[in-house]
Formats: sequence, C-alpha cells, structure tokens
Amino acid sequence: MNIITNIKKVFSHKSKNNNHSFIIMKPNHDWKIVISIFIFLSVCFIIFSFYFLNRVRNDTLFNVERTVEKNASLLNQELLDKTINEFATKADKIKSYPTDSKFVNDPSR
Repeated sequence: MNIITNIKKVFSHKSKNNNHSFIIMKPNHDWKIVISIFIFLSVCFIIFSFYFLNRVRNDTLFNVERTVEKNASLLNQELLDKTINEFATKADKIKSYPTDSKFVNDPSR
C-alpha cells in the first residue's frame, strides 16, 4: 500500500503558482511512477498467464462444441445417379454393336 500512497502524493502535488491548475511532476518522482506502472502491468500479465495455463491444463481452451448436422453434400445425389445410369446405358449400347464390322474406306483418298 505504500506504493499507492506514494503515487497519490505524486499526483496530488500542485504547483506553487496558483494560476496553473495542472499537476507538475518532479523528475525524482518519475521513476516511482514508471516502476509502479511496470509492477501493475506485470501483475496483470502474471494473472492472465495463470488463467491461460489453467485453461490449457483443463483442455477447455481449444474445445469446440460439435453439432450433429445432416451430412451436407455438395452434389445433387439424384442428378448424379441419373447421369451414371445414362452413361451405363450408353456403354451397354456400345457393347451391343457388332465387333466384326467391315473396315470403311476413307473417302478422302
């Protein structure tokens, strides 16, 4: 608490000239302010670090709630099945063509 009272004294010090209402800092008190700010930020960082460490140890930091969704497909399954059936029928037609056909002469010769 001694640091806090020192900080209050530094900020409550008014200038001797009554025309100025703002606070004038003395150079010998600046180091106390810098150290006080450093200590405050260090304590905040340490608290955050322990909070983060606790979340990592408990495996609660990177957990994602999984929702069960219907399997979303990028393809229209009915259209795909229809296309596969059409190609299968074309393949059957090609297989049914006679294989012992005569060679056709090239008309360009």
